[in-house]
Amino acid sequence: MSDKTYFMALGDFRFSQEGASYEQLQRQINYRWQKLATVSNRPGYQFIGVDDERLEVSGAVFNYQANKSVDSVQSVGNDPLVLMRDQAAKGVPLRLVLDNGKNLGLWLIKTVSEQQTAFVGSAPFKQAYRMTLLYFGARL
Repeated sequence: MSDKTYFMALGDFRFSQEGASYEQLQRQINYRWQKLATVSNRPGYQFIGVDDERLEVSGAVFNYQANKSVDSVQSVGNDPLVLMRDQAAKGVPLRLVLDNGKNLGLWLIKTVSEQQTAFVGSAPFKQAYRMTLLYFGARL
């Protein structure tokens, strides 16, 4: 970990105010129910367990240096998003840890999408992103 404050870490990727901060985190857990046929009645259902869990993380990267004019757009471009995609391309589960040290287990990066807006020259001033994570398990 670096000396910079981060909100959440996924493998080597850090969600931080200095890089890619997240604005929204949405959690969804699905549950499995088996439909049971009955005679002369509506069907019944039996709970058969927890299904998949996913996190949708969305936020933005702003390519600027604080307290400077728009003319000082950083040359780093989309490095935080490149790192995000590089982590996904490894094809391995990644540990998700909150800033307070809480370990949320291993997660897979399912999707990474990006929208670039507010260009200064050819460099985007703002890059909005959305990442979908799927829960892999508590340990490898």
